[in-house]
Amino acid sequence: MDATPPPTPPTRNAWMLSWPALLVLFALPGVAWALAGPLFGAPDEPSHSVKAVALWSGQLSGEDATSDAGHLTTTFQLPAVWAQATVVRDCFAFAPMVTADCAPPFAGSVTTTGVETTAGHYPPLFYALVGWGGRLSSGPIGLYVMRIAGAVVCGALLASAVRALARAVDPRLAVAGVLVAATPMVLFLAGSVNPNGLEICAAIAVWASLVALLHGTDRSPGPAPTPLVVQLVVVGSIMALSRTLSPMFLGLIAILAAASVPTAVVRRLLRDRSARIGGVVLVGVAAGAMASVALSGALASTPGRIGTDGANPAIVILGETDGYVAEMIGVFGWLDTQPPSITLFLWLGAVFGLLALGLALGTPRSAIGLLAVLGTTIALPVIVQYPSAAAQGLPWQGRYTLPIAVGIPLLAVVIIDRKRALVPGLASRVSVGIAAITGVASVAAFAWTLRRYTTGATGSLRIWSGAWQPPGGSLALVLVMVAFAVAAVAVAVRTGSDPPRVAIEPDERGATSPG
Repeated sequence: MDATPPPTPPTRNAWMLSWPALLVLFALPGVAWALAGPLFGAPDEPSHSVKAVALWSGQLSGEDATSDAGHLTTTFQLPAVWAQATVVRDCFAFAPMVTADCAPPFAGSVTTTGVETTAGHYPPLFYALVGWGGRLSSGPIGLYVMRIAGAVVCGALLASAVRALARAVDPRLAVAGVLVAATPMVLFLAGSVNPNGLEICAAIAVWASLVALLHGTDRSPGPAPTPLVVQLVVVGSIMALSRTLSPMFLGLIAILAAASVPTAVVRRLLRDRSARIGGVVLVGVAAGAMASVALSGALASTPGRIGTDGANPAIVILGETDGYVAEMIGVFGWLDTQPPSITLFLWLGAVFGLLALGLALGTPRSAIGLLAVLGTTIALPVIVQYPSAAAQGLPWQGRYTLPIAVGIPLLAVVIIDRKRALVPGLASRVSVGIAAITGVASVAAFAWTLRRYTTGATGSLRIWSGAWQPPGGSLALVLVMVAFAVAAVAVAVRTGSDPPRVAIEPDERGATSPG
């Protein structure tokens, strides 16, 4: 029998788990990443910046063409300085030994001219949220404002994820789950002009809201909390409208989350009036997003970065799994900056530690749910790329899988929470351990990436003395990341109160259950 813990005593230092405090906590690392990277040093940032500024210039469409490389491009009429976006990063992108001081100044005329982008047909939501910064200032300040705006939006989504998950589990476990889901790659993307960051942060909030609803319904037969349903509709709509494949991912998340609870729980939730209305609204938004993407031409084929060379595409794609995993944790810049080994090992340890605990402590049904998310994470690149792999190559990157993969730690902490009454101090040990591990791994990844841009990938560790320095200096930004790591540990240590241990006695089948 599943062990549902008794109510947890009142949380100590509850202000640490308030929405404003969590917003500051999770926006902080994104802002640090926003300042740490050289201009246009994030994946496809030139194209996304041009699209964002064009939208805020009132241009919903432009002149389409196909580039020599096979990409669909759109030309917008913008201040000529934005035509320098690609040129600024040319000297250091894909060249990890080259420091960012080689880049020419991002400056130029504000006279209107045609500027190309490959993001011309992407869904507009992300660009609407951040593009005002580039419209406000055509130059470095505009780009930094767009990055910071994206980081704050992602911080708000991650804070909402913790608040939603804390409705179903010990708040410390909720923080731990979101800390593991928000890999260094997620935080790096959150601080860049790239809608992938918004998509992943929204997916974390969707997972948290949905599993809180499902597992809360499993524990209590009462009506679904309306605020939680509303949050699911909001964050689900943001996700569905963020990127071209997002509506498909949203539906997949719903299926995988539902697989972790008994079918009767799903049926009971679907009978709830507020949940049913919310579901209809969300399905409508997702359907509208899919129709808009199909009509816009945003699903045009993209040339792959890896060829199959006549081999079985499925085998080739599966052979890239270790690379996809590394990219989910953090391969930075233009895929030219590998994470340090300590970051990879610690993050994998945190993920598989939670996975192992979830499988060991959960029911057979919850184990099926966890393994389904893991299996989908591995299989998704094959499913999406296989049909066109032979002709187009393999364009997939690990970050594209993150909207599904983040479900592993979030679902795991919900399952672990069901047994915390049987293991004294379980929530404390898990949450403090996770906060410490992810904090060290995040700081290491951040400092390692700064080294690549300041002194080169194999250069001096004295990053504060490099020829290129980010705004505020490398050392100050590393200290900001250290502050984030320390604050996360403080939340784990200073909040929460474990429930008393539940007595165990055999049930009528001879199994043990809480007495």
